[in-house]
Amino acid sequence: MERQDFINTINDLRSTIESLRLTIATLQRTIESLHDGEKRYREEIDELRRHCEYLESLNKRHCKNRFSGKTLSQKNRTENKKKGRDEEKQNFVDSSSHDDTNASGNGDDGTEASS
Repeated sequence: MERQDFINTINDLRSTIESLRLTIATLQRTIESLHDGEKRYREEIDELRRHCEYLESLNKRHCKNRFSGKTLSQKNRTENKKKGRDEEKQNFVDSSSHDDTNASGNGDDGTEASS
């Protein structure tokens, strides 16, 4: 009876070893598959990076043509100068109306108007 138990134990161990060998083979195939997938994803990432670089170059070219090389700070300076001229006109209008109030009792030549 001990001999039969020993044989059964050996057979169980052999089946366990065979099962583990199949598990190892399956895991190796899985690892290879994952490596292949990683390679494909890396290639796709490289492709997307090249496409992004291409689109960025197109965007830079578009902006250069669209804004004729002016930077935003130069554009803002130009707008500020225009705003400054508008304010000068407004100040001129205010000062001319201010002169009219001082000469309200006088005639056109600065003398008193006769009633």
